[in-house]
Amino acid sequence: MSINSGAISLVSCGGFREGSARLIVAVGSLLLQAGSVPEAIHADGVLVADVPQELGLLRLGTPTVAVPLGRGETTATLLTKAVSLNPEFDDLRAAIAKLGIVDLNDGMGMVASLGRAAATVAIAEQRVQAHIDRDLIVPLLRLHNGTLTRASLWTMNSLAGGVGTLAGKLFAETAASRLREVTNAIIDVFAFQVGALTFLGLGDRIFNNAATGLLEHLASVFDKDRHPRESRQLLLTELPTVDGTGKEIGTDRFLRSALALSLASTFACRAVQQRVHAGRTNRTLASLCGGITLLRGQWFGLLGRDQVTAEVARNYVYELSVGGAEPPGPVLPVEVALVPVRSNLRLVGELVSAAARARNGKPPEFDGEALACVVFDCSVRSGHLLIERVIEQTLERVSSEGPMPASRELAAFTDALSANIDEAQAAETRAAVSASKSRLRLTAAIAALFPDTLTGRIEFFLSGPRRSAARFATALASYREAQSRHAEWTARRAALEAALSKAQLALKTVQALLARLQSVLTDLSAPAHPALFKCAPLPEVSAELTRCVMQGDITLLRSVLARSAREATPEGIALLVGAKNPSVAEIVARLGARPLFSAPLWGGGDPSGPPFLSAIVLPPVAPAFFTQLGEAAQQAGLRTEILTSDTLAAGATVIRLEAWDTGSIRDLFTAPYLMGLREIMNAGNVLYPLSAGARTLAASILSSDSSCAF
Repeated sequence: MSINSGAISLVSCGGFREGSARLIVAVGSLLLQAGSVPEAIHADGVLVADVPQELGLLRLGTPTVAVPLGRGETTATLLTKAVSLNPEFDDLRAAIAKLGIVDLNDGMGMVASLGRAAATVAIAEQRVQAHIDRDLIVPLLRLHNGTLTRASLWTMNSLAGGVGTLAGKLFAETAASRLREVTNAIIDVFAFQVGALTFLGLGDRIFNNAATGLLEHLASVFDKDRHPRESRQLLLTELPTVDGTGKEIGTDRFLRSALALSLASTFACRAVQQRVHAGRTNRTLASLCGGITLLRGQWFGLLGRDQVTAEVARNYVYELSVGGAEPPGPVLPVEVALVPVRSNLRLVGELVSAAARARNGKPPEFDGEALACVVFDCSVRSGHLLIERVIEQTLERVSSEGPMPASRELAAFTDALSANIDEAQAAETRAAVSASKSRLRLTAAIAALFPDTLTGRIEFFLSGPRRSAARFATALASYREAQSRHAEWTARRAALEAALSKAQLALKTVQALLARLQSVLTDLSAPAHPALFKCAPLPEVSAELTRCVMQGDITLLRSVLARSAREATPEGIALLVGAKNPSVAEIVARLGARPLFSAPLWGGGDPSGPPFLSAIVLPPVAPAFFTQLGEAAQQAGLRTEILTSDTLAAGATVIRLEAWDTGSIRDLFTAPYLMGLREIMNAGNVLYPLSAGARTLAASILSSDSSCAF
């Protein structure tokens, strides 16, 4: 049998190259969390699929396609639909019926063929192809100005379970077909597949599933009839079964998923990908199996995403608690516009003439007209905007800038308003005294103008009407000036107080939001100790944090916090690797010691030679600290290269990566996988129907006539 490895292509990284993008297809629970943090894999879009109860626990971003498998189905109804779509499922339906009750929600009963059937039905019924076009490919085209030249499609799953083993490959093929149809991109299909060893003891079919999935992926890699714009590569890796003390991982699915996600994220980082790409073409040409890579991880330390989240939350709680020490916001100018609303007072001359014409004493309306007051309406502005609009705009910016700038601005504004109110109150008091005195003088002048006592009449007769009229005119003008000034300050003070009330209410709202944010972060935060991570500045992320709190979306809040960790501090690296102190020498010494977790090579086999990649990958750290670590490692004789990853979004880990090219396909079927292969190839076993290419490949492996080809 002759097998050709086909096209040679580099694994592209989303965002690394103009016009290139990366999509990930994560099917099954092991790597499902990649859908929450696609940036950890440098992905621009995500397709995730699993049983509904697993998908329901996931908080997805965009662009994303989420496909529930087996929703509302029993095995009978599911397989009936699958047979109607593809008659090849008929034998599987009969075989599943003999198994008795199979719970689809329990990982498709740990039968990989059921996962494939569920994916077949979901793709047809849920219009998955249309969703891929609309929700993944179109956003990518918009992102890249309508031109996508290269697309990397990572399919990530375990080969041991019933959900991802075959369904993941089917969804990846569907996505690849849509990319070929809608774009002219070169498509690199990269299968990141985790073996079954870490699931030992968790199911009777794990090696059968793994052998089936491995065969189908190998058949895909060596398929001569692939589209000319598509290349395919396969990476095989295992996860640890025990930690450094011999404690079994067992049923700790959260730890297992954290290990898997950290391994995938580290392998996807720029520094590792650059080294994987270097010499890839030569290695591929040198071997018929050059498109197949074996990867082994050894973890010196691991902090899951929730632990990183707790550390970042603690950092921001501290920043919020000292927020009062920050400089106040800009002082907004306060301007008061006065508009008289009752100023149609009779002129002084008119009132004097009216008094002169009066023959029968003072006219009834004379006092009211003489003592009438002008009334002002005030509007408070800042610049050209009314105060109400200024407050509205400040509150609107909370969603884009976070509450802290708004809190500082509103606090400064209330201080400015309060200062203006104090000034207005003092001026109002002075004006009130002046207006009161002027009113008394005017009242006396009116009495002299219309005397109603003997003494008054004598004085009026002796002084004459002109003098009394002149005295009245002077008193009236003085009163109106004083009263107008008093009315102005009264209106100004009232308008400022109303504005202050509105500003204080807005400030109270923002401060309540800040308090709520601080409370939520406090609930999520870790105990106090030296900072493990350097985080993004709070003003940079406070808007997004605030939106999460306002929407009550704590799951998204956790993701935002994890993404906000920028780099690990020396204390953080020391904690991760278990060093006694954060000195460079202690950390390097720990990197030369036994790791916390050590995964076996694929299938528990032995390496065929030295790895083409060997590196210890740290979380992002400060450049100066990284340089010091590199120098100390050289001095200590540590031969493994030290690199840094790109992000802490998936958690923090220090991991040694070793990668080998595959020399022989037969080497991939180590004892446990060969056992599974023999089981699924038994004549009476129809639980694992294979494609024609996979069946031919299986027969060749079992025939032992494969030494030349493999």
